[in-house]
Amino acid sequence: MEALNKLGINPWLLGAQIINFLILLWILNRFLYKPILKLFRDRSSKIEEGIKTAETLKKQAAEAEEKHRQLIEEAKKEAHRIIEQATKLGDEEKKKIIALANEEARKIVEKTMQEITAEKQNIMNEIKKEVGEMVVALSAELIKKKLDEKSQRELIGEAIKEVEKELEKASARGYPA
Repeated sequence: MEALNKLGINPWLLGAQIINFLILLWILNRFLYKPILKLFRDRSSKIEEGIKTAETLKKQAAEAEEKHRQLIEEAKKEAHRIIEQATKLGDEEKKKIIALANEEARKIVEKTMQEITAEKQNIMNEIKKEVGEMVVALSAELIKKKLDEKSQRELIGEAIKEVEKELEKASARGYPA
């Protein structure tokens, strides 16, 4: 102690200062350091939770984006399927319409051909009737005149020419002979 006195240090004062320092250190530790450490730990845990939450949200956002992309892909596929189906239905409807039109055209052609055949038959009947009348008239003339063979041939030739003229007239009207 004497050495401390020679240095100008009061041992009682030094002891009191050490005790005061330890009390101050205990008070600071108890009321300041531990709450600050607790505050730092709480803050650190909140930051970690925030980071975890951010990572979770990032994963959820990536999953949502993937789901969104998949929904868009599915919508595109559905749209293509609908377009293909509509095209297919359109083609089928087109084929039906063409088939109906062809059937209708066939019926019209068939009806027209029947009408032409009937008209041709009527004309042929008229020609036969006229030829019959001409033959009767010619026969009557032949009987009246008692023509020789040369005259008969000339009259028959004229009758044939008249029949041919009638057939040409019928052909000119558009009726096949």
